[in-house]
Amino acid sequence: MSTETAARYLSLDSGTLYDVASRGNIAPVAVHLDVERWRKSDLDALISRLPKKAPAGSSVKRRVIALDTESVAQIVAGLINSQTLRERPSAPPLVSIKAAGQMLGLSRTTLHRMIVSGQLQPCRIGSRTLIPETEIQRLLHG
Repeated sequence: MSTETAARYLSLDSGTLYDVASRGNIAPVAVHLDVERWRKSDLDALISRLPKKAPAGSSVKRRVIALDTESVAQIVAGLINSQTLRERPSAPPLVSIKAAGQMLGLSRTTLHRMIVSGQLQPCRIGSRTLIPETEIQRLLHG
């Protein structure tokens, strides 16, 4: 299996996989110049050699971070802003003639006729003819 698959199999990232495998004297098989594959049997053997429990007397230290209300508010505001930036508008401001035809239930030919007659105002960018979302809304509601 690939390094990514092997890492997922062991619930590790790729760097940790290589670290743990080197300590367990397990290496991937070189299939090609830059292609490595891991044997499932080697990974299973590695798992079986891992300690089942934490050694007696060792404890996992938890790190506690205390935040004041202002810091929490700043973090929340930052998260909201980043989420707002990722949100996309419900409809693009310019759509292709094909998409406009689907939205309006009209053929491309009909839309071209409407453009020539002046009933529909297109936006030309290079060789593309695009229809503004406002024009589609005007035709639907006007």
